[in-house]
Amino acid sequence: MRRLLLSAEPGHELSRFPPDLRATIERIANEDEPLGDLPGLLQQVSALAPAIGAVQSALEAEPAPEALAELVGAAGYELVRSTLQLRRSLPLPASGASSNATAKRPKPRFRAFRPGQDEEAWVRVNNRAFAWHPDQSGWTVDDVRQRQGEPWFRPDGLLVHESTGPSDSPGSAAAPAGPAGPAIDGFCWTKIHAETDPPVGEIYVIAVDPAAHGLGLGRALVVAGLDWLATQGLEDAMLYVEADNEPALALYRHLGFTEHQARRWWRQTLHA
Repeated sequence: MRRLLLSAEPGHELSRFPPDLRATIERIANEDEPLGDLPGLLQQVSALAPAIGAVQSALEAEPAPEALAELVGAAGYELVRSTLQLRRSLPLPASGASSNATAKRPKPRFRAFRPGQDEEAWVRVNNRAFAWHPDQSGWTVDDVRQRQGEPWFRPDGLLVHESTGPSDSPGSAAAPAGPAGPAIDGFCWTKIHAETDPPVGEIYVIAVDPAAHGLGLGRALVVAGLDWLATQGLEDAMLYVEADNEPALALYRHLGFTEHQARRWWRQTLHA
């Protein structure tokens, strides 16, 4: 489990939490903590919360097995979000690159992200595609640049697709740029977890502009991202997906991904 969080009234910062509450947070964060201790720890949180003006407590856990879910539910916590970590081996088999629905379309062409040029176009697509998402919506150019400063960032691992005009489909060949340049209508951002043994590749963020849905671009982007990770010598790939995103789950499962573990968030309203 990762951590137990308390959401307090404005002005209550983590550094002002009582030492005994901080110890509770640290114990919950220990992945080796026996699940049998969890109900007692949650009771401690409920008892300590009024002293700091907390109005709710929230538990975030990964991995979040069913045994944990049962204990947390029995303690009165409501499940508010669940994501699945899916994995598959690399490389993809040759048959994974196409389907009956997309085989007749021209193969999309992708290029590497260009730092200093593509940020604004990337943000527009991201925010249109993820207007509903709790983490990925509302990104700014500064958010993108911050991640470009991370050690794992590689421009060639962020593949983008360009639509060169209103009549173009995602499968069309790139045309010469106009005055404003071609528009990005999809991307696949990969990430290599070099700290794991062995290293694992991740489909970090993938998005298609809503105007380009239904044309097979999403699948092509996933395949391109997995193929790129395989060229880096990686043997396994992972991604996160919302547990209730059925269209995405269907695509990933069709490409051979299976569930590795779950990440869940619970919340409980506290009473003084």
